[in-house]
Amino acid sequence: MKLLLLKILLQRRARDEGFTLPMVIAIGLVMILLGTINIVKSSEENITAISQNSSADAMAVAEVGIIKYRELLNQNRILTVYNEDQWTSTNVAGQTCANMATAPTGWTGTATLANDTAATATDTATTDNDNWWEINEDFNGDGDTTDDGEFVGEYRLVSYEYDIDGLTGTADSTADNNDFDLFSDADKDDDPGTLASGVTVNSITDENDTDDDGQSDAVGILTVQGRSPDGGIAQIETKIPLRINDLENFAPVLWVESGAIATPGTLNIPNADDNIVLKSSGTGCSTPAAIAGNTNVISDPRNLPAIISLPTDSTKKNSIGTIDTTSSKITLPTPSVTPDNKNDQGRFLYEVSTINVATNNLETDGIAKVTLYATGNINITGASGTTITIGNSNAANPNTKAACVDPASTATPPALLSFANFNCANTISTSVSSQNLEIYGSSTTTQIDINTNGGTVNIESFIHAPDATLNISGGGTVNINGAVWVNSFNNTSTTVNVRSDKTDTTTAAEASYKFYTTSATMTPRPLTSTPTDWVREEVQ
Repeated sequence: MKLLLLKILLQRRARDEGFTLPMVIAIGLVMILLGTINIVKSSEENITAISQNSSADAMAVAEVGIIKYRELLNQNRILTVYNEDQWTSTNVAGQTCANMATAPTGWTGTATLANDTAATATDTATTDNDNWWEINEDFNGDGDTTDDGEFVGEYRLVSYEYDIDGLTGTADSTADNNDFDLFSDADKDDDPGTLASGVTVNSITDENDTDDDGQSDAVGILTVQGRSPDGGIAQIETKIPLRINDLENFAPVLWVESGAIATPGTLNIPNADDNIVLKSSGTGCSTPAAIAGNTNVISDPRNLPAIISLPTDSTKKNSIGTIDTTSSKITLPTPSVTPDNKNDQGRFLYEVSTINVATNNLETDGIAKVTLYATGNINITGASGTTITIGNSNAANPNTKAACVDPASTATPPALLSFANFNCANTISTSVSSQNLEIYGSSTTTQIDINTNGGTVNIESFIHAPDATLNISGGGTVNINGAVWVNSFNNTSTTVNVRSDKTDTTTAAEASYKFYTTSATMTPRPLTSTPTDWVREEVQ
């Protein structure tokens, strides 16, 4: 049967002459064409795979770039509240740990500064080799990352824009730069009240929480390009939320602008949550050595915040000459006289030329909040065997009050509870705290002198004098509940105890250093949260 079929197929007919060979050739051509198509298709798939791999590699490199720039922002947090074109300005660069005039430590490539961008690249579009930072890995472990195959890719900054209101680009330009406050000086949404005093005391800044969800709306919009070794380029834009709660760790109960305390004497910062803060910049801001046995010492590159502005409206301040307690005790605010007015933050503000506290106390009444704005020097003089008190209306020794004593203490006299208030057991004025008395020293306040003369000086106040040197002498003891922010600190022979207290000892509110400033010009030191809203963008 098989032979029969073969015979029939091979049987030649006259009319088929000359047709068989072309048929075979045609079939062969079809087979060649199909093979070529398969080869081309396979090549295209291979090219697509290579392109996709290149794009994926570039995307991975861009993600590394995002991580590197976020690390830079966390180490130099003043950068978070400025657009990238301001990072090398004198004001901003003077408040960073890194030297913004050189490449960040460990960064190498064709870029020279952290804020070099794709837009500032000077090469042509065909070369495009400007302002990139390289990523090299020591795969063979020989300590040399210049070997063949150890170049992973490179990344560069496209832009960083600080935004607090959702308006970006040319619509907003640099309007948001450095606008990041601890307090609201105007009610910009539907928070209670029309003044800062009406905002919930533990709420974050009104300006930075426009939707009232209790979270800051301030973000840094970071855009970075990544390039793979074979030339693939990817671009990522992400939003980095900025949080103000770094004050949980910052805790500046003693903030010294000069950056060093040469003569600390016997200086105690007993609360583990409180810190001595020293100004430092451009040197890496490494952790300073312990000071007088206190290990809670940190460096911070920010300038000491400016003090509040003195109101020009006479109805919002009380201008008096000198405060002097030598003859008799003074309790603030003074009895109702004209003018005895409050400023916009609901505080009684007194402009005084000098402050002299000696023999008698300078007290607050336990209800009102008082601000002293000094234009001259401040002198506090004690006496042996006596106690001079500034700021609270009960001068009794806190160690005699059971509610102030740490029950675990075995010392004599017993140690105070953390955040203990000088009059914490007083049933009449338990809300007295350092928030009740703020003392600001202007640029002409250059000296704050405390001489105990062997006695005790109790201060429950926030003292903020950026140009002043605080000199403490006389032996004895100085107890400060609150905080001291000055240019320099010298203590020759006195035991000095500085601790933070609560803004309201009745309700155990937040530590008062979080709420000391009433200035809208203070720039907190934000932390960055995990980047959100990752968007892959087309490279222009």
